[in-house]
Amino acid sequence: MKLVPLLLVHRGFWLLALLLSCRGVLGAADQAPIDDRLIVDDTKINGQPVRVAFDTGAEFTVIFRPAAERLGLKVSDPPAGTRAEPGKTLLGSTNPVQLQYGTKVVTLPFSVMEVPTGLSWGIDGLFGWDVLPSEYFITFIPGVKLDIAATGEVPGPTAAWQQLSLRKNSKVLVLEVPDTNGTSIGVAIDTGDSDGVSLSPAKWRQWRAEHPAAPTTINAYFRPGAGLVVREVSWAKELTLGPLTLTDVAVQENDIANQAAGANIGATLGLAAIKRQTLLVDGKLGMAYFARQQFPAQAFEHNRLGAVFTPSDLQHDPLEAHVVAGSPAEEAGIRNGDVLLKIDALDATKWRTDPAVMPMGRFWQRPAGTSIVLTTQRGDKVLTVPVTLRDLIGPGVDQTKVASPSVTKP
Repeated sequence: MKLVPLLLVHRGFWLLALLLSCRGVLGAADQAPIDDRLIVDDTKINGQPVRVAFDTGAEFTVIFRPAAERLGLKVSDPPAGTRAEPGKTLLGSTNPVQLQYGTKVVTLPFSVMEVPTGLSWGIDGLFGWDVLPSEYFITFIPGVKLDIAATGEVPGPTAAWQQLSLRKNSKVLVLEVPDTNGTSIGVAIDTGDSDGVSLSPAKWRQWRAEHPAAPTTINAYFRPGAGLVVREVSWAKELTLGPLTLTDVAVQENDIANQAAGANIGATLGLAAIKRQTLLVDGKLGMAYFARQQFPAQAFEHNRLGAVFTPSDLQHDPLEAHVVAGSPAEEAGIRNGDVLLKIDALDATKWRTDPAVMPMGRFWQRPAGTSIVLTTQRGDKVLTVPVTLRDLIGPGVDQTKVASPSVTKP
């Protein structure tokens, strides 16, 4: 799934409502580096420590079922036969529990979400956007400062900042951004998403039509409500969303057309996009402020193989290839539908039970020039395929040696 800081997004889970009342509770301080998961410090449930991330793209406060079982919480599940709405996932609920975070103590039930077998996110649950009361002020300066306080101010004249209104009554963090013809679109900020920009299907189609030769790789993840997702990932030298202009950023299609914030979400900004902006969110005034100057582009961690291997669904074991044309994987002879057996000497067929296999994406994100030997099966043939990873997207990538923007045919 792929769901972290800024005060706002990591590849989106859906989450209940709390109140954060103490400064520094989100595990970041002045001059402290900011990583890709916003951990809420000093969090306990019924006196037992838990590891919880703050996700502004989530609707509820969630605990994952393994953690609920470890803590001995009583869980009520939805009635048998209940179906989830499109883009949603069914959640259970705990009895009211005592939640402590920082100096705040509240009593409330948690929503309970299943973690698919073979997947692990390294956390016990999520706090959603509604965790923050509207009067809070959030400051994010990439790599330097993350602060949540009851009051704050925009440094210097506000004319030097891009000003946008927050969407009212939204369960996730959404900015109202002027669009064409005098209308506006929502731009969501999602600290649960580690990627760059995800565009609505319509805006993605428009962008791809305007940039047919943009370099491409591929991504696969699990998102609650959407299931297993395989997405082409491209690279934008410049991307304009109303008055916002982002440069050197990864871009892909959003897997959920109608998000929790409602329809008319034109784009979602994940951490890779947000971390290059100075962003202030004034909840009391309902405003967000972006510094007009962006931080320099950094090397973007991405799939340098140009292929992913996924089961047809989470009930099946074989990991089948999805391959980008012109990628190192395609050039080495891997084709759509090939079944992955080994990564070097590692038995990839044990992905459900062997923690050395998952997350598999880390193998494809190794540095350019890394050689990997993949063992695959095509029909009744077992193939040994040496592959050398190569940068496919990112600042400074040689555009003459990147993958083409289409996935190969079987």
